[in-house]
Amino acid sequence: MNSSISSFNALAISQSSSGTGINVSGGNSIITRAVGKPNRVGIRSFVDDSTDWAGDFNGNVNINGTLTSTVKDFKIDHPLDPANKYLSHSFVESPEMLNVYSGNVTTDGHGDAHVTLPEYFEALNEDFRYQLTVMGQFAQAIVGQEIKNNAFTIAISNITPKQTRHASR
Repeated sequence: MNSSISSFNALAISQSSSGTGINVSGGNSIITRAVGKPNRVGIRSFVDDSTDWAGDFNGNVNINGTLTSTVKDFKIDHPLDPANKYLSHSFVESPEMLNVYSGNVTTDGHGDAHVTLPEYFEALNEDFRYQLTVMGQFAQAIVGQEIKNNAFTIAISNITPKQTRHASR
């Protein structure tokens, strides 16, 4: 053995009931290089059941290049109960980081509506923006009261008791 080598990589390939196929420890765990024809793959993983994971990483993941995905979902810790719950989110393609919440609300006979947001909304978000779209007939819509306690109000003009307006939050 060459005594000038100070680091090592250990590779074990096994079949077990836990499903472990490759276990790597040491310096650089797995290094692959796809060479030759275009569209070669360095590491490929398949699972037989949609409830299994093709990859599970504990720690930061760096991608130098393009990430291609058919579905862009992710989980984050629930801000009010991170030890026991997750929130499932999907990607929003945008040049800025933001969360988008949308829905419909029907105003009352006076043109007012109360919009309730998820209980974690203010714990997870800041710098709120609103976009209101009135449907049916032309009317002006405003945020009557900004977000407080995970809720806000909407007010619209030109309302009569027989008319109903919808606004998106």
